[in-house]
This record gives sequence, structure tokens and C-alpha cells, in this order.
Amino acid sequence: MTAQFNFRATGGAAGWVDIVDETVTGSKATSDGIEFFLDTTASGDQSGSVVLGEYYGIPQDVANNWFFFSSPITCRIRGAANTSYVTKWLCSTDKADRSTSVSDGTTTVVYQPIAGTNQSPPPAPVEVTTITGDNGDGTGDAAFTLAPDGGAFGYVCSLTVDPDAGPSISAADNITSDGQTFTFTLSGNTNAPTSATLNGTDVGTLTLVSGSTYSYTAPLIADDATADLVVSVDSTTVSTVISYANSYPYELVTHGTPDANSIFFDTAFATNGPVEWGVVTDYDSAVVVVDHAALDAAEDELNDVALHSTEVAAGNTTATYKYFVQESGATGTFQATITIADTVSLVMRGRPGFHIKMSIGF
Repeated sequence: MTAQFNFRATGGAAGWVDIVDETVTGSKATSDGIEFFLDTTASGDQSGSVVLGEYYGIPQDVANNWFFFSSPITCRIRGAANTSYVTKWLCSTDKADRSTSVSDGTTTVVYQPIAGTNQSPPPAPVEVTTITGDNGDGTGDAAFTLAPDGGAFGYVCSLTVDPDAGPSISAADNITSDGQTFTFTLSGNTNAPTSATLNGTDVGTLTLVSGSTYSYTAPLIADDATADLVVSVDSTTVSTVISYANSYPYELVTHGTPDANSIFFDTAFATNGPVEWGVVTDYDSAVVVVDHAALDAAEDELNDVALHSTEVAAGNTTATYKYFVQESGATGTFQATITIADTVSLVMRGRPGFHIKMSIGF
């Protein structure tokens, strides 16, 4: 619910609560669970000499009346402890050369009327988002200072208070490879984010790009097609689901004894879980072409590589592979060398002309 306060509006407006006496220090009003306290006596009284009409959804009998002050005054709202609220202040003036500032100690907003007329419309209410403190009884206060800015007097007409929906992730890049830079954008946040994770893995340093957009380097995690991006900000966490792909496009899921002509011959990964893998440098296509995607799709990593190879010419060629063990996070590389002894005899005799030699590095 929105708390709605007006400053000495005559006649009253439905749903709007009068701050009944701005000349008495300590006066307060309550609307929809929000209390308003005036801690400093204002120097003036209400005025109704300017007909403003209805502005920004604020009824005429609210917008047309205000109180004025020649020196800063302090006030507070009281709501739930440690809660973010959006306050909207409508300020006005009967002089086009006068303006009003509102400050919560962190954000200061100056309301400058349109010059040229004594009955100019007030600027639209500008949001000041603030977080209440903790009074120890479940309530918290947020203090504000109203002050003249550039003139003899400041003027205020109304105040609305809404519980803030809090921060959220308004946009986030999908990740196409580990080790690359990606961004996310926050909205509704008061402070900078302190950390972020992808599926529970810390992404490391967050760098401000502009506004509320931050960049980070995508960590290497299991390629599960999607990932939960969780950002810590304003003493809470916000999250969204993004698509995720790392640079290991293939996955060994079945363990066993590799065939002597398997590209995984003589490898060991110390796990029975998935091992993601990829090609760093491929074989010389003038000697042999290996269809790694077909090999992986058929789960033939441990079988004869000739099942998914096209021999082109006699010769030796070496490929370098990389691997990522999901269980431990271990990464490394290994090599496989294919020898095509004689393409004619290979066709005639089959496998005897096709030899593979393995080496593995960590």
C-alpha cells in the first residue's frame, strides 16, 4: 500500500492524511503503516494563493496547498526496520525563481520550477529511495532534510511512500565461453554489488561499466546449458537464469578401458563422473579428418577413432585435447597421434594400417 501525506491541504482528499500542524515540532501523522514525524518547526504556514490543478496523479486540493520554510527543516518517516522505501516529494512555489531540495543524507534532489510564471506547474515528484534503520522494536526511521535552494523559501505539497520492491537483475548476458567478459545490469539497488556467483561458483572481481552495469569474467563450470546468476547487493541476493556454455563442447560420460586406437587410450581422470573435453589443435586435415561431434554423439570416446575418421593420405598427425573434470574441477591437456601408414592397404586391410599414439599432460 502507498502511504499518502499532504501538507495542510484544505478540505482533504480521499486517502490522503493531513500533516496537521507544521508549526509544532514533533507533530506526526500515520498513513497505511507509515508514520511521518516533523522534527523541526517550519517557519511558515499553508498557502492556497496559487491554483495548480491536479499534477502527476496528486489531487488539486493537495497540490494547491503547501507549507513553506526559510531555513532547513528535518523530518522522518518510520516504517519496518531495515526496509527500502521509495519516497516521492511534490514541491511547489508561488515564485518561479525559488526551488526546494530534499535530502536523505545520501541523495539530494533539487526541484526547480519552470521560470516565467508565478503559477508554473511543479516538477514531477522525483524518487528518493532510502533504507530505514532499526529502532529495536521492528520499526526503523529514515531522516530527511527539506531546504530552500536558491531562494528565500522552500515549499512542499505532498509526500507518498511506497515499500521498495528492492534490487533486481534487469539484464544479463548469456555466456558463450568460460574466460570471456560478460555483463549484468541491476535496477532498484542502492549500493554497488559485493559479489556474484554462477551455479555457486564465485565469478571474482566485478567491474563497473557504467550506471548499474557490471562486468565479470565467466568462470569454468559444468556445461548444463543454463546457470543461476546470483548477485549480492544491498544486504540481499537477486538472481536470474542465463544460458551457459563453456569451451569444452563434448562430454565423456561412460568410463571403462579405452580401445588401443581410441583418442582416450592411456588416459586417466580419477573420476567416474562426467569429463568435459574439447579440441585445442586438430589433426592435419591433409592426413585425416576426425568428426569429433559425431564421435561424442555416439559416445565412442573409448572406441576406435577410425569409426569417425576419414583417411586422406599417408602420414603422421597430432591433435591436442583439453579436459575438465566436473567432480574435482581439474583441467589439463593430452595429445593423440594418428599414423596413416598406407591409404591403399588401409582400405584393403582395414584397421592394421591405422595406428594411434597417446601422450597426456597435466
